[in-house]
Amino acid sequence: MRILKFILKFLAVLLVLFLLSGLLFPKTKYTTTQQVNLPIAETFKLYTDATKMKHWYTGLQSIRTEEQKPGTVGNKYKMVTDVQGTFTQMKRIVTKYKKQQQINYSTQSIEMIKEETIAFREMNGQTIIINEASTEGKTYLLKCLYASFFWFIKNEDQARLDSFKMYAERQ
Repeated sequence: MRILKFILKFLAVLLVLFLLSGLLFPKTKYTTTQQVNLPIAETFKLYTDATKMKHWYTGLQSIRTEEQKPGTVGNKYKMVTDVQGTFTQMKRIVTKYKKQQQINYSTQSIEMIKEETIAFREMNGQTIIINEASTEGKTYLLKCLYASFFWFIKNEDQARLDSFKMYAERQ
């Protein structure tokens, strides 16, 4: 009986911590980086080419341009991803664009909102990509889930940068 009480108390504490995580961290923020052994112009061109994303964006099942604006800001894409057997439909909008310097995306799905600032810096003929991202669930329970498992989302983003590095350096 003592063991059962201990287990129930332990589970209750875990549940309270889970529910508090959504209050304490409603939006998770993290940074991922990667160094690509290519000049910045070539790296930026490969990274921002939506038609080539299927070669490096892990889990990407499809990407379709929904709206093409003059310039780049405001371009809208519809993406379908598969992360560990879960298919998610997302809309991605380019919110800021500085050629060979930075691109910002706002990505929304039914369960989350993700903001990304992807900066490109040249160093000794190579390119450093810095992705500063924030993710937020659209409901309170999803906020709790994203706060509790932000490391998984960060690891997915790092895996995408790693995959891009391998793809870009093979070109």
